[in-house]
Amino acid sequence: MVNEQEKNIEETNETMEVAENTQEIKNVLEAEKEADGNESGKKEIEEKESFAKLLEQHQGAPSEVSKGQMVEGEVISIGDDYVFVDVGQKVEGVVKKSDFEETNTELPEEGAKIEVVVEKVTDKEVRLSFKKAFNKKYEQKLREAYKNQIPVKGKIIEMVNRGFNVDLGGKIAFLPQSKVDVRRLRKEDSEYIGKEYDFLIIKYTPKSCVVSRVELVQKELDRKKEQLLASIKEGDLVKGKVKNITDYGVFIDLDGVDGLLHISDISWGKVSHPSDFFKVGDEVEVVVLSIDRENEKISLGYKQKTEDPWKNIEEKYPEGTKVKGKVVNIKNYGAFVEVEPGVEGLIHINDISWTKKISNAQNYFELGDEVEAVVLEVDGERKRLALGLKQIKENPWDVIEEKFNVGDVFEGEVKNVTDFGAFVEVYDGVDGLIHVSDMSWSKRVKNPSEIVKEGDKVKVKILNIDRENQKIALGIKQLTENPWEKFFSKYQMGDVVEGKVVKLEDYGAFVELDEDIEGLVHVSEISKERIDKPSDVLNIGDVKEMKIVKIDAKDKKIGLSIRQVIIDRERKELEKKKAEEKAKKAKEAKKDKPKHKKEKNENKQEENSTGGGVKLGDLMKDFIKKDEEKEAE
Repeated sequence: MVNEQEKNIEETNETMEVAENTQEIKNVLEAEKEADGNESGKKEIEEKESFAKLLEQHQGAPSEVSKGQMVEGEVISIGDDYVFVDVGQKVEGVVKKSDFEETNTELPEEGAKIEVVVEKVTDKEVRLSFKKAFNKKYEQKLREAYKNQIPVKGKIIEMVNRGFNVDLGGKIAFLPQSKVDVRRLRKEDSEYIGKEYDFLIIKYTPKSCVVSRVELVQKELDRKKEQLLASIKEGDLVKGKVKNITDYGVFIDLDGVDGLLHISDISWGKVSHPSDFFKVGDEVEVVVLSIDRENEKISLGYKQKTEDPWKNIEEKYPEGTKVKGKVVNIKNYGAFVEVEPGVEGLIHINDISWTKKISNAQNYFELGDEVEAVVLEVDGERKRLALGLKQIKENPWDVIEEKFNVGDVFEGEVKNVTDFGAFVEVYDGVDGLIHVSDMSWSKRVKNPSEIVKEGDKVKVKILNIDRENQKIALGIKQLTENPWEKFFSKYQMGDVVEGKVVKLEDYGAFVELDEDIEGLVHVSEISKERIDKPSDVLNIGDVKEMKIVKIDAKDKKIGLSIRQVIIDRERKELEKKKAEEKAKKAKEAKKDKPKHKKEKNENKQEENSTGGGVKLGDLMKDFIKKDEEKEAE
């Protein structure tokens, strides 16, 4: 009907165009007639013939079709670049072959009827467009779809601001985000790209087109929901897709209707979170537990597909039974082991090892580990199964004193090195500690790693076994004689020893006195004169005599003094000089005993002549007194 109306309109336009052209010719002839003035009847006849010829020429030219007119033609032939079409004119019409490619239309065969739009009309050719005719008909189809709300197919080709572009097969339409789907949570926007759907045109103008698929989707969902609620019943096994996961359960899309699988109905075993069992998009089979048709709610179950494995659990796994299973969940406080589908037991961190202190089970187990354990406790009513890993083996601390004694020497592997010592394996996971203070008799060990490294094999001596507190003390230095006892038995306070400077610090110099024995000369005990630092007067490698001025046998410390040796040496020299002077005086006194009175008087006069001068002996006495006072200070 619409096509016929359009055809009539086009024919009317064509007639009006011919009439306008005829009137224009008449106007020209009348103007010429007025210009010539009065002419003979012969000229009037010539004018009529001329008019007739012009009219005939105009009507006989290929103007039966006009520009923009849509006509039907017959394919005459097909060339390399053009399709030749007969549209009832004296010359053939031509259509570009590319018009068919651009409209995804198969090339027509000779004799086929096609609709085209006239683009240009001349004496030599009539240019036609299949593409414009195709688009014209397509636009008409879209207008009808919009007017009558008929679904049209289209492909979502790209994302744009706040929506998508949709190819309707010749026209690009806009699809707002809110009109894509009734369930936006189900898909990411990118998942729609490249997909073909049915759409409704909700706005249409020659320049723009807006589409929606929400109404069609909702209509289909309502149909499926009505069909599902009318057909399913409690106890049915149904398939669905996981739509959403929450802390309390899983929502499953049953092809249009959402059902809830509560966390308590996921497994007969313990479920920490539904996401441990499912992920969005999973295809699952579930049991219909209940249906509320009025409120359109369906309750689903997953564990109900199998019999409750906790039934008669005490008979299946009595205490003391050894079981094998797989680690399916790990928490800080322990690992859950599946001993059979739906039955999980907990290995608490306190039941992992007899010897190791486990603070976090996640550092000991990995998901999927296969383990063997012992049933420690079973409670079918509360669905609890306690397992022990360490109980598979005997407690090594129960037999440690049967295998080792204090004083035993053995070689073991260093398992761990800490700031305070090193742990060495003694027996089957039992580690003993070499405290940093038991590593060397003489070295000042700041870090145990200076002496041993993890993985080293070391010979040690058992110093103590504390079975109750599960501790074993080991020592390395106890394998050799204590050099300090030997040194202290040989030397005492006040002894002068010879030592070599091995280290210089701002506060003093460390001196090697014997093998593995060191003492400290404080900076104040290096020289009689005041010095700022030991390096001002000492060098590493210097060998000096020094006096033991302090002994601390408990803390293994020896205080030394070079200054005291110097003072003692000067004192001895002074005492020696004094003795020599005294002997000399005695000798002279003995020699001068029988002196005459005259000589005495002379001596007395000599003393007086000095003007109160001091004798040499008095000078020596003063010097000795001052030196003693200085030494006392």
